[in-house]
Amino acid sequence: MMAIYTDVGALIGADCAAVGAVITAGAGNDGVEVDGPTIDRFGFSDRGMSGSFLIPFKTVMATLETLTVATQIQDSANGSSWADFDGPAPLSGTKSTVFGGASGAQTLYKCHKHDIDLRMARRYIRVQHTLTLSAVATDTVAYAGALVVGGMQELPGTGEEA
Repeated sequence: MMAIYTDVGALIGADCAAVGAVITAGAGNDGVEVDGPTIDRFGFSDRGMSGSFLIPFKTVMATLETLTVATQIQDSANGSSWADFDGPAPLSGTKSTVFGGASGAQTLYKCHKHDIDLRMARRYIRVQHTLTLSAVATDTVAYAGALVVGGMQELPGTGEEA
């Protein structure tokens, strides 16, 4: 029984949340909102009470330039009619993070993390994401995304509510 408490992998699930892409500042995909793939929450069994959408990236930016990563969570009952989802407080369905702005050229390896309470979400979820480079040209960002879920309705093997 104690082994389950030392094996975090047994307590979480994961899925693709954003298909990898490369964006160049000023190109047609800079600052454009992209819908992530549809994720069926039923695939997570009882491990989908809360989660984190992760957008890891590598960006190369000139002096003082920034990258803004914005995410919006959506849910759907049927996987085709989507609505913006705001989970119970304090977790929000939207999040924006600004990276960079250093006084010299920079290469950053970072991760935008968007925590969400999924207890009230409908069966299907997805993350809309927008990556915006402040430069007008040259700067680039390569990214992908994942959803990691955890939390269960009862503690393993106890029958007690978590």
